Amino acid sequence: GRSLDSEPFVALRFKGASFLVNQIRKMVAVTVARARGLVDDELFAATLSQARMPIAIAPAAGLLLRSCSFDHYDRTFGADP
Repeated sequence: GRSLDSEPFVALRFKGASFLVNQIRKMVAVTVARARGLVDDELFAATLSQARMPIAIAPAAGLLLRSCSFDHYDRTFGADP
């Protein structure tokens, strides 16, 4: 990971057309669990499938949304002035 003011952090980038409620927090949780060796490759790959499965939700504390864009929406409906 990187260090910001001596605090370690990991930068993650997600790109998608839309996200479900808590989807990003679940993606972060399973990624952290995989990095810690708590989830094997097979289970990690299964979380990327269409199947529903119970996944922990990462706490909001410590998560930072750096930016978001609405390219498709802006092209379809026009950007805000």
